[in-house]
Amino acid sequence: MKSVLHRLPALLLLAATLASAAPGGKDALKDVQKAINQTQEQIRQTRQQQQQVDGALAQTRSQLDAAAAELARIGRQRQQTNQQLLALQQQLDRLQTDIGGAQAQVARLLNAHYRNRQPNAVMLLLQQTDAADKGRYLQYMRYLNRANENVIARLRQQQQQVAEQQQQINRQQQQLAGLQQRQKTL
Repeated sequence: MKSVLHRLPALLLLAATLASAAPGGKDALKDVQKAINQTQEQIRQTRQQQQQVDGALAQTRSQLDAAAAELARIGRQRQQTNQQLLALQQQLDRLQTDIGGAQAQVARLLNAHYRNRQPNAVMLLLQQTDAADKGRYLQYMRYLNRANENVIARLRQQQQQVAEQQQQINRQQQQLAGLQQRQKTL
């Protein structure tokens, strides 16, 4: 475009010189005007092309900005998902430690029950011992059984929590994989 604009003053000067010097100055003047009109048309077309290029460039910049913003959002979401995943993993580790303790306690209870082989409550009632001793022994047995049941119930609950925690971790990992795939496509 610059070369066309630089040629315009030269063309005008050439036209003026030809018009005054040439005997058929009218024809030369028409040729010069025709050249000027063609040059002006080229300038107009060049400006239109420049405007189209500027528009396309602005649109591309806008798309790049949108893609960068989306990448930043995905990056933040990935970081948040990673933090949640880490917290879930830590909770899962604590639950598994608690379960290990509860399992050991249940194992000790079962072992003690097997080794002691204490008579059950019906056998105590049938024996000829003092009624106060029977009542006290039955109450102890109830306490022990309730405590054993609580340990087993807590173990079941912890195992359920572990299963739920593992499912949540799996969902977080799937979400993280989806985010990574989405980030790769951008």
